[in-house]
Amino acid sequence: MDNNFKSLDNYINEIIKIGDSYIDIDRLMGFIEQMNLTIEEKNAIIKKVYSYNLVITQKIAKENEELEKINNTDVDGIAEIKLNIPKKIIAPSKFEQINNKTIDISNYIGFIEQLTDPDGFIALADMINEHEYEDVINCLLKHYYLELVTIKKLEYEEKDNSDFNKYEQQIHEIIDNLQYLQISRQQDDLSINNQILYLTTQYGNNVFLNSLNQIPSEYYDNISIAFNSIINSNFKNNKRVGKKNDGFYSPLLEVKSDKVRIFYLKIKSNLYLIMDIIVKKFNTNNEYGRYIRGISKEGFLQIRDFLKMTSSEQQILLDEHSKTTDDINIILNGKKKVLK
Repeated sequence: MDNNFKSLDNYINEIIKIGDSYIDIDRLMGFIEQMNLTIEEKNAIIKKVYSYNLVITQKIAKENEELEKINNTDVDGIAEIKLNIPKKIIAPSKFEQINNKTIDISNYIGFIEQLTDPDGFIALADMINEHEYEDVINCLLKHYYLELVTIKKLEYEEKDNSDFNKYEQQIHEIIDNLQYLQISRQQDDLSINNQILYLTTQYGNNVFLNSLNQIPSEYYDNISIAFNSIINSNFKNNKRVGKKNDGFYSPLLEVKSDKVRIFYLKIKSNLYLIMDIIVKKFNTNNEYGRYIRGISKEGFLQIRDFLKMTSSEQQILLDEHSKTTDDINIILNGKKKVLK
């Protein structure tokens, strides 16, 4: 039996043990799609969850019958429910670690609640001790998943309250960001070449290729060195870009060879998003800062959109961008002229 199945099965059992809320089927299918399970294992999990949800439905129906008998004038015993929800399902790599309750995540939750921009989640990653990173992210995912369950329950109980839709979307945004922080730490398999996606404009134009077509061919040797260092995991002169001051955080990384700079982000193991290329820095630090901030944010958002795709949609995009990588290598090897 696969360890992924055991971990997921144990996690589902923990939720069932509490026994007071539905398990979101849509989210469950999202988990399953990301895990290497057999058909039999998938069916076993789905059957268990459907059976559990049926029990919850029957329990709620019985409670509703009892509520109809209660005198509605007695409201003193109703407790105020306060939702503490910040601003945007959970697919942890090790479900057993989610049950780690020894880590204090209150400071991280407080930080998340103050965020006004998704780039801030990269700053969150910098705050976490490297040795506790996976446990902290898993605990945060557990916290916000339980928040999601609470909202689902309140939505059921107060069907006319539209505010819950907004709260639910906010938590989904947070979970999406945490999920990216989690998978972006996956280690590369150094025996294979990395796959590449490219940052695109709102019109679908490839940012890196557009910039490359404006660069004189005398820089191609250094561009090729930097570009292929990402594909081969050598990461020529690799460093983090952006300073953590004045509220500016950049998730960007860069490789460089002589005057050439290529900016990129890691998506997950052996998969990278290449953002753009420059031959020299802009004239002023302010202009350079705006540039970095802009492409880092766009790349971060495009990565999250990619991670929300189905496996088949992701593969179609990967195949399309793989052809772009071939075209770039042809250009850099001088087998065709760059259009000016």
